Amino acid sequence: MLAPGVERVGRLVAQLLSLSRTERGIGKDALHRLSLDALVSNEVEELRALAASKSQVVNLVLDKADVFGDEFSLALLVRNLVENAIRYTPEHGVVVVSTEQTGEQCVLTVEDSGPGIPNELQGRVFDRFYRVVGSGAEGSGLGLSIVQEILEAHDGTITLGTSQCLDGLKVTVQLPS
Repeated sequence: MLAPGVERVGRLVAQLLSLSRTERGIGKDALHRLSLDALVSNEVEELRALAASKSQVVNLVLDKADVFGDEFSLALLVRNLVENAIRYTPEHGVVVVSTEQTGEQCVLTVEDSGPGIPNELQGRVFDRFYRVVGSGAEGSGLGLSIVQEILEAHDGTITLGTSQCLDGLKVTVQLPS
């Protein structure tokens, strides 16, 4: 009974520390040329057990995509987006994570077969501690705030929409290459 509560508190503390780190900014010495596709592959592999516990399928469609950024921060961005997709997708659902490089932009897309986010709430989900009521998923409401901070530090953008192939949420991140 106590273990789930301790786990939630531990996750909240970790997210608060991550948010604090991203707010302080990223030093120029932390920026390096990185393989976004390799980083995505590593983060997804670490989350496969969570997806398996919900009998979900996680598909990767990774094209080569190189970015100039902070590895820790970008890994945290990927982890937050993929973990959100897994948490909000019901059992036996599907999550698709893809990367591609289009000219001067690297694109990361995370799509799921979950309930999505209503259009009128999409702007609010980036507010700290905001959670969509009735979602049933556990969380602190900090993940997308952290993602937004990281994207601001990397001159990136994020858009939310509906996945045409999975009917759930589609998150598209663009980062300069």
